[in-house]
Amino acid sequence: MNQITTKIKQILFKINIYIKEKIFILKALFLKDKFKNYNKKLIYSFSKRRLPSLKQLRYLNLVLSKGEKIVFYSSFLILIFSLTFLSVKFYYQHLVLTPTTGGTYTEALIGGPKYINPILAQTNDVDMDISRIVFSSLIKINKDNKVIPDIAENYTISQDNKTYTFYLKQNIFWHNGDKLNADDVVFTVKSIQNEDYKSPLRQNFLGVKIKKLDDYTVQFILEKPFAPFLKELTFGILPKNLWQNILPSNAFLADLNLKPIGSGPYKFKSFVKDKSGRIISYLLARNKAYYGRKAKIDLINFKFYDNNKEALLALKNHKVNGINYLSKKLFNEIKNKENLNLYNLQPPQYTAIFFNLKDKNNIVTDSKIRQALAYAINKNELISKNLDGVAKVIYSPIFFNYSGYDNKINKYNYNFNKANGLLDQTKWKRKPGEEFRKAKIENPNDNKKETKQELSVELTTVNQGKYILLSKEIKKYWDKIGVKTNIRTINLDEVNKEIVQLKNYQILLYGEIVGADPDPYPFWHSSSDFNLSNYSNKDADKLLEQARQTTDEKIRKEKYFKFQEILNKDLPAIFLYQPNYIYAVEKSIKGIDLDKIILPCDRFNNIEFWYIKERKNLKW
Repeated sequence: MNQITTKIKQILFKINIYIKEKIFILKALFLKDKFKNYNKKLIYSFSKRRLPSLKQLRYLNLVLSKGEKIVFYSSFLILIFSLTFLSVKFYYQHLVLTPTTGGTYTEALIGGPKYINPILAQTNDVDMDISRIVFSSLIKINKDNKVIPDIAENYTISQDNKTYTFYLKQNIFWHNGDKLNADDVVFTVKSIQNEDYKSPLRQNFLGVKIKKLDDYTVQFILEKPFAPFLKELTFGILPKNLWQNILPSNAFLADLNLKPIGSGPYKFKSFVKDKSGRIISYLLARNKAYYGRKAKIDLINFKFYDNNKEALLALKNHKVNGINYLSKKLFNEIKNKENLNLYNLQPPQYTAIFFNLKDKNNIVTDSKIRQALAYAINKNELISKNLDGVAKVIYSPIFFNYSGYDNKINKYNYNFNKANGLLDQTKWKRKPGEEFRKAKIENPNDNKKETKQELSVELTTVNQGKYILLSKEIKKYWDKIGVKTNIRTINLDEVNKEIVQLKNYQILLYGEIVGADPDPYPFWHSSSDFNLSNYSNKDADKLLEQARQTTDEKIRKEKYFKFQEILNKDLPAIFLYQPNYIYAVEKSIKGIDLDKIILPCDRFNNIEFWYIKERKNLKW
């Protein structure tokens, strides 16, 4: 009975639906506008959802016609492609990788630290490297070799170019939390001038007076104008309150030399010694209270090695991220390593052949012979064969990127025929079949007799691999034009006596370090001990004196142009090349921007911009 009742109810329900449907159809026929959405209303009477559920979408393929399927799936693919394109575009245009703090940079250094003290560090490259990032200076040199303020806010120079006034920043703190002020600057300069400290910088500040005007103003007073003076002020400043109680004679023994307190971007953290007491690693931490742009890399770790081979092995085995110097031989071993950036820098040094012009009886006092020797040398080949091309040919003691360089001077480029032609104009002749040139020379013991003598010269150089190779190559060039060349070597410990003091050579192959300023005075003024050619020219002396006494860049350039003209004509030296400083760092260390440096430690001039870690930031 119940089953019959249920069946009747189902039939009545269907009849009811059927009748409703017919009524809607009839209404739609007569009231078209009002009931045009009949189908929708009918469906909505069974479900209030406006959008199909995921369960319902599974049957989509069954209800769509073939044409509808093509339209639907094509539209769907276009939608997915558009969303993907917009997402990628948004990622690359608005989500950018930016440097963030973190990481450790480890560098291999040759040697070890002794005096991480800015007024004592100049004799040790390791000390200079660490001092550069631990201490701050009044001014610093940027990558374009321009002077910019450091702890100084600004400075003024008097009209007579003898008084320099510096106004210090007032938000600088030492690593121990004390505040830096004018007393620290005055103390540092007076310590440099104190003979008991034996500072290598002392010579630069003889006759210079310094005084404190107020807590944040200091003044330097010079005896006479000295244009390069600003670039002499790149030394680090010491904290007076920590050093004033240490006797100058005991300064070399102070713990502060190995555990320094500075005001630079990095501060001392720790060091590790081996069983013999030798420091094998040295750790610096980021100075979070630094007054300038704060560094990104958290820790700088220096590891010390006895030689370049050990340091290079550590780099190859990824024990360090960088190595402070590569010789030309080691450079060849890693020059094709894809994980390394090699910075080929040119410090202000040059190697030249100096003619000793002091002895008027010296053969090389003849300008034609000097010119012939200059034209006989193929400088490009010399660099390519002996220095693997890691050097730049030069023609003057003022470098091409320095203010005052004259590109119009005679270059004395390799010209074998010209070299021979110049020698043919002298008394020294070479007959066919003869190896060296000869001339008739009066016998000093008998004026009536003449003897034939070979044209020979003695080339002196330092007993080091690089100089030995170069001297042998130069000998080949000179032998080829008929000038017999003998090579003499001296040991490093004899350099000061034999070269600087006695000038005991006929021709010298040697190198000189110029400095940040183009001023050639220290090496080419007739009064200088470092004038290795014993060159003397009154006009050249006058130009050098005038150039260093003016800060007018235009006037200095004019003086240096004229000086180079005179020097080039007199040819007291053959300028060969400016050596390159090769610095290797893994590509994981980013932000390094190196073009040129004055000293090896200058590679850290922009260390605040170095970074290892990155993060994605939204950028509109």
